Amino acid sequence: MKLVNYADMVKNNNNKSEKKYKCNCCNKYKSGEIWLEYKDNIKLCDYSCSKKYFEYRSFKLKDVINYKDFDFPRPVTKVVKKNKFRILSEKELEKLNDYEYKKYYNDLIEYEGLYPERARLQMKIQKNSDYIDNFV
Repeated sequence: MKLVNYADMVKNNNNKSEKKYKCNCCNKYKSGEIWLEYKDNIKLCDYSCSKKYFEYRSFKLKDVINYKDFDFPRPVTKVVKKNKFRILSEKELEKLNDYEYKKYYNDLIEYEGLYPERARLQMKIQKNSDYIDNFV
């Protein structure tokens, strides 16, 4: 029977359990379990890296290799569009037809509700520019 000392046991166990990989987002070498393994040998170390990596790429759950880690239900998040609303000048308002004016007015009320401080500042700037335009 061959005797094995404790240091050799620890050394052997570490080599077996430690899997080293490189995260495709932060490019750091990590050890341990991979948080997300995706098709084409993409490995990500944690949630924040996966969020950054798939910010401008499409994510499909069927392409996840370690699917068993992600089989629990998750909340579905709604994609929020950026508000492209802008406050119009008096001259631009005069050019709108009735339908466009009503839509603009409803969008303005919604914009003021969502961004009250920004709307107040933009209205103030727009009134000053309208005032200057009247003299030019």
